[in-house]
Order: sequence, then C-alpha cells, then structure tokens
Amino acid sequence: KIGECLTTRNNLQYMLDIGSLIYVYVVTGCGFPSFNTGTEVSLVDGSSIGNKATYSCVTGFMHLVGDVQRTCQDDKTWSGTAPICTKVGH
Repeated sequence: KIGECLTTRNNLQYMLDIGSLIYVYVVTGCGFPSFNTGTEVSLVDGSSIGNKATYSCVTGFMHLVGDVQRTCQDDKTWSGTAPICTKVGH
C-alpha cells in the first residue's frame, strides 16, 4: 500500500507515490533507533552496523534509566535500551 511502512526482517521499506512514479526506499543497517519522550537522539554517522546513537535529555528533563549510547549491531538491532528521561521536579 502506498505510503505504508513495510517491515521485513532486518530492514524497513517505505513506498512513496511521487507523481506517477512509485519509489521503494530500503533502510539498511538498524534504521532509526527508538526514543522516549523527553529525549533527543543523534546519529552522527548514520545507522550502519558499528555506528553509534547518542542520547540526551531535553531541557527540563533528567536521565533516569537506560543507555545514553547504543551501537548498531551485526544482527541489525540497537544494543541496550533507549534511555528514559523524567521531567525535573516530578
């Protein structure tokens, strides 16, 4: 279905309808890592195997649990768990 994200084992495919052409984009590596409310994630070198995702809490939030850096592994999953940041004062 056009505009739908098709998930297959170890990759994501996005189908986009642009005019009369249909493009299929394949995201290799780990794709974009998951993240939680109050966090930002940075992928300096992309999401290929061996690359790292670095997390930080947005202003007004502080790190509670989880990993602040995760690595794209050989099995195309991100190591560890996405951090959880909690609102300061709550």
